[in-house]
Amino acid sequence: MIVLASGSEGRRELLQREGLPFIAVPSGVEEPPPSAADAARPGDYTLRLARDKAMAVCARLQAIPSLAESLRPLVLGCDTCIHVDRTILGKPRDAGQAADFLQRLSGREHRVVSGLCVVDAGNGSVHQTSVESGVRLRRLGSGVLRDYLRSGEWAGAAGGYRVQGKGARLVERVRGSHSNVVGLPLEALYGILQQTDTLE
Repeated sequence: MIVLASGSEGRRELLQREGLPFIAVPSGVEEPPPSAADAARPGDYTLRLARDKAMAVCARLQAIPSLAESLRPLVLGCDTCIHVDRTILGKPRDAGQAADFLQRLSGREHRVVSGLCVVDAGNGSVHQTSVESGVRLRRLGSGVLRDYLRSGEWAGAAGGYRVQGKGARLVERVRGSHSNVVGLPLEALYGILQQTDTLE
Protein backbone atom coordinates (compact mmCIF):
# COMPACT_ATOMS: atom_id res chain seq x y z
CA MET A 1 0.00 0.00 0.00
CA ILE A 2 1.26 3.46 -0.94
CA VAL A 3 0.21 6.44 1.13
CA LEU A 4 0.47 9.57 -1.01
CA ALA A 5 1.36 12.49 1.25
CA SER A 6 -0.34 14.97 -1.05
CA GLY A 7 -3.70 16.31 -2.12
CA SER A 8 -2.51 16.86 -5.70
CA GLU A 9 -5.06 15.76 -8.27
CA GLY A 10 -2.35 15.24 -10.89
CA ARG A 11 -0.38 12.88 -8.65
CA ARG A 12 -3.50 10.92 -7.78
CA GLU A 13 -4.39 10.57 -11.45
CA LEU A 14 -0.91 9.29 -12.31
CA LEU A 15 -1.02 6.59 -9.62
CA GLN A 16 -4.55 5.60 -10.66
CA ARG A 17 -3.47 5.34 -14.29
CA GLU A 18 -0.60 3.07 -13.30
CA GLY A 19 -2.91 0.84 -11.27
CA LEU A 20 -0.88 1.28 -8.09
CA PRO A 21 -2.92 0.82 -4.88
CA PHE A 22 -2.79 3.96 -2.76
CA ILE A 23 -4.63 6.29 -0.45
CA ALA A 24 -4.07 10.04 -0.37
CA VAL A 25 -3.37 11.77 2.94
CA PRO A 26 -2.47 15.47 2.56
CA SER A 27 0.52 16.23 4.75
CA GLY A 28 -0.52 19.67 5.95
CA VAL A 29 3.11 20.80 5.66
CA GLU A 30 3.41 24.48 4.78
CA GLU A 31 5.73 25.36 1.91
CA PRO A 32 7.82 28.39 2.93
CA PRO A 33 8.95 30.82 0.22
CA PRO A 34 12.24 29.63 -1.27
CA SER A 35 15.37 31.51 -0.30
CA ALA A 36 18.22 32.54 -2.61
CA ALA A 37 20.12 29.46 -1.41
CA ASP A 38 17.14 27.28 -2.31
CA ALA A 39 17.01 28.82 -5.79
CA ALA A 40 20.67 27.90 -6.28
CA ARG A 41 19.92 24.25 -5.43
CA PRO A 42 16.33 23.50 -6.48
CA GLY A 43 16.85 19.74 -6.25
CA ASP A 44 17.77 20.01 -2.58
CA TYR A 45 14.86 22.38 -1.97
CA THR A 46 12.26 20.03 -3.42
CA LEU A 47 13.84 17.02 -1.72
CA ARG A 48 13.62 18.74 1.66
CA LEU A 49 9.94 19.53 1.19
CA ALA A 50 9.19 16.03 -0.13
CA ARG A 51 10.86 14.49 2.90
CA ASP A 52 9.05 16.84 5.29
CA LYS A 53 5.70 15.83 3.76
CA ALA A 54 6.46 12.11 3.86
CA MET A 55 7.74 12.27 7.44
CA ALA A 56 4.71 14.23 8.63
CA VAL A 57 2.31 11.58 7.33
CA CYS A 58 4.58 8.74 8.45
CA ALA A 59 4.53 10.09 12.02
CA ARG A 60 0.73 9.90 12.02
CA LEU A 61 0.81 6.28 10.88
CA GLN A 62 3.49 5.29 13.39
CA ALA A 63 1.27 6.68 16.15
CA ILE A 64 -0.90 3.62 15.43
CA PRO A 65 1.69 0.80 15.74
CA SER A 66 -0.69 -1.98 14.74
CA LEU A 67 -1.49 -0.17 11.48
CA ALA A 68 2.12 0.59 10.61
CA GLU A 69 3.27 -2.96 11.35
CA SER A 70 0.42 -4.82 9.65
CA LEU A 71 0.18 -2.76 6.46
CA ARG A 72 3.84 -1.67 6.19
CA PRO A 73 2.72 1.25 4.01
CA LEU A 74 5.19 3.20 1.91
CA VAL A 75 4.64 6.91 2.42
CA LEU A 76 5.29 8.89 -0.74
CA GLY A 77 6.18 12.57 -0.51
CA CYS A 78 6.82 14.70 -3.57
CA ASP A 79 7.39 18.37 -4.28
CA THR A 80 7.78 20.08 -7.65
CA CYS A 81 9.04 23.54 -8.56
CA ILE A 82 9.72 25.63 -11.65
CA HIS A 83 13.27 26.94 -12.00
CA VAL A 84 14.08 29.80 -14.37
CA ASP A 85 16.56 32.69 -14.31
CA ARG A 86 18.08 31.29 -11.09
CA THR A 87 14.69 31.73 -9.43
CA ILE A 88 12.11 29.26 -8.14
CA LEU A 89 8.54 29.88 -9.17
CA GLY A 90 6.08 28.31 -6.78
CA LYS A 91 2.29 28.29 -6.81
CA PRO A 92 0.87 31.70 -7.77
CA ARG A 93 -1.10 33.47 -5.06
CA ASP A 94 -3.61 34.91 -7.54
CA ALA A 95 -4.38 35.28 -11.25
CA GLY A 96 -2.18 38.35 -11.52
CA GLN A 97 0.88 36.48 -10.33
CA ALA A 98 -0.03 33.52 -12.54
CA ALA A 99 -0.04 35.92 -15.51
CA ASP A 100 3.39 37.26 -14.48
CA PHE A 101 4.77 33.72 -14.24
CA LEU A 102 3.40 32.68 -17.64
CA GLN A 103 4.63 35.83 -19.36
CA ARG A 104 8.06 35.14 -17.90
CA LEU A 105 8.02 31.56 -19.21
CA SER A 106 6.49 32.41 -22.62
CA GLY A 107 8.61 31.27 -25.56
CA ARG A 108 11.38 29.96 -23.33
CA GLU A 109 12.61 26.74 -21.81
CA HIS A 110 12.59 26.28 -18.05
CA ARG A 111 13.38 23.45 -15.65
CA VAL A 112 10.81 21.42 -13.74
CA VAL A 113 12.49 19.93 -10.67
CA SER A 114 10.86 17.35 -8.39
CA GLY A 115 12.03 15.85 -5.14
CA LEU A 116 10.73 12.35 -4.38
CA CYS A 117 10.90 10.69 -0.97
CA VAL A 118 9.54 7.27 0.01
CA VAL A 119 9.51 6.25 3.69
CA ASP A 120 8.71 2.73 4.90
CA ALA A 121 6.36 3.35 7.83
CA GLY A 122 7.20 -0.10 9.18
CA ASN A 123 10.97 0.19 9.56
CA GLY A 124 11.60 3.90 8.90
CA SER A 125 13.90 3.36 5.90
CA VAL A 126 14.11 6.34 3.52
CA HIS A 127 14.67 6.39 -0.24
CA GLN A 128 14.86 9.67 -2.10
CA THR A 129 15.91 11.22 -5.38
CA SER A 130 15.39 14.32 -7.47
CA VAL A 131 14.40 14.54 -11.14
CA GLU A 132 14.69 17.36 -13.66
CA SER A 133 12.83 17.90 -16.93
CA GLY A 134 13.00 20.72 -19.45
CA VAL A 135 9.83 22.40 -20.71
CA ARG A 136 9.49 25.02 -23.42
CA LEU A 137 6.28 27.02 -23.58
CA ARG A 138 4.93 28.47 -26.81
CA ARG A 139 4.88 32.23 -27.23
CA LEU A 140 1.69 33.06 -25.41
CA GLY A 141 -0.44 35.71 -27.08
CA SER A 142 -2.70 37.88 -24.95
CA GLY A 143 -5.81 35.94 -26.02
CA VAL A 144 -4.34 32.54 -25.16
CA LEU A 145 -3.06 33.83 -21.84
CA ARG A 146 -6.39 35.44 -20.96
CA ASP A 147 -8.34 32.27 -21.80
CA TYR A 148 -6.04 30.10 -19.73
CA LEU A 149 -6.24 32.38 -16.72
CA ARG A 150 -10.03 32.36 -16.98
CA SER A 151 -10.00 28.55 -16.85
CA GLY A 152 -8.68 28.69 -13.28
CA GLU A 153 -6.39 25.74 -13.99
CA TRP A 154 -3.37 27.79 -12.87
CA ALA A 155 -4.50 27.70 -9.21
CA GLY A 156 -2.26 25.52 -7.06
CA ALA A 157 0.10 24.77 -9.98
CA ALA A 158 3.83 25.50 -9.75
CA GLY A 159 4.69 28.17 -12.31
CA GLY A 160 1.00 28.84 -12.96
CA TYR A 161 0.27 26.04 -15.45
CA ARG A 162 -0.46 22.33 -15.66
CA VAL A 163 0.92 20.29 -18.54
CA GLN A 164 -2.19 18.11 -18.47
CA GLY A 165 -5.61 19.47 -19.31
CA LYS A 166 -5.90 22.89 -20.93
CA GLY A 167 -2.25 23.64 -20.14
CA ALA A 168 -1.13 21.15 -22.80
CA ARG A 169 -1.84 23.77 -25.47
CA LEU A 170 0.69 26.11 -23.84
CA VAL A 171 3.55 23.61 -24.11
CA GLU A 172 5.77 23.39 -27.19
CA ARG A 173 7.94 20.51 -26.01
CA VAL A 174 9.01 18.49 -22.98
CA ARG A 175 12.55 17.20 -22.56
CA GLY A 176 12.80 14.30 -20.14
CA SER A 177 10.11 12.80 -17.92
CA HIS A 178 6.60 13.98 -18.82
CA SER A 179 5.14 12.59 -15.58
CA ASN A 180 7.67 14.69 -13.68
CA VAL A 181 6.14 17.80 -15.26
CA VAL A 182 2.71 16.61 -14.09
CA GLY A 183 4.16 16.41 -10.59
CA LEU A 184 5.31 12.82 -9.95
CA PRO A 185 8.27 11.27 -11.82
CA LEU A 186 7.03 7.72 -12.33
CA GLU A 187 10.32 6.39 -13.66
CA ALA A 188 12.07 7.39 -10.44
CA LEU A 189 9.19 6.06 -8.33
CA TYR A 190 9.37 2.64 -9.99
CA GLY A 191 13.11 2.59 -9.36
CA ILE A 192 12.52 3.16 -5.66
CA LEU A 193 9.73 0.57 -5.52
CA GLN A 194 12.13 -1.99 -7.00
CA GLN A 195 14.72 -1.11 -4.34
CA THR A 196 12.14 -1.69 -1.61
CA ASP A 197 11.05 -5.03 -3.16
CA THR A 198 7.56 -3.66 -3.67
CA LEU A 199 7.61 -4.71 -7.31
CA GLU A 200 8.16 -8.33 -8.27
